[in-house]
Amino acid sequence: MNTAMQILSSNMGVSQEEVTDVLKGMIISSKNQHGATATNAELAIVSSVCAKFDLNPLVSECAAFVSGGKLSVVVMIQGWYRIVNRQPEFDGVEFEDNFDGSGAIVSTTCIMYLKNRSRPVKVTEYYSECKQDRSEVWKKYPLRMLRHKAYIQCAKMAFGLSEIIDDDEAARITSSRQEKDIT
Repeated sequence: MNTAMQILSSNMGVSQEEVTDVLKGMIISSKNQHGATATNAELAIVSSVCAKFDLNPLVSECAAFVSGGKLSVVVMIQGWYRIVNRQPEFDGVEFEDNFDGSGAIVSTTCIMYLKNRSRPVKVTEYYSECKQDRSEVWKKYPLRMLRHKAYIQCAKMAFGLSEIIDDDEAARITSSRQEKDIT
């Protein structure tokens, strides 16, 4: 087994075989094909990302994502909270919501404070740009989803986390590739 798998099993308190089974299941599920298998290379990718960011796939902090034949690891909001809260320079977060005259959400700004910077990192996400009309979660919880989106984008900027994506970005990638395939 690779070192990443050893780190994961140690961090999660389970055997390497159990971690391997979970990751294989996640990869196979993301391929959405009958008879699909998880390759050793795919296991290495997922286990390496999980180990690097100390994410636990057993509690939905991350998931596998396949689009256009390419495997990526998606970090769920619980994983983003975990990553940010472990940053030694993290010093708190605030949100500012902006509503229009009828009370509908327009934007959410996430403000992250870092001990090593004199000014906070601020990112504003706009509902009109972020909402996903086909997503039941976005329809039911627009404020929460916009807050999550602002938090994740701010975390990426504040801590240089460019190599991982969130589930919202994964859905947009899948949607754009499906639209391209149809036309």
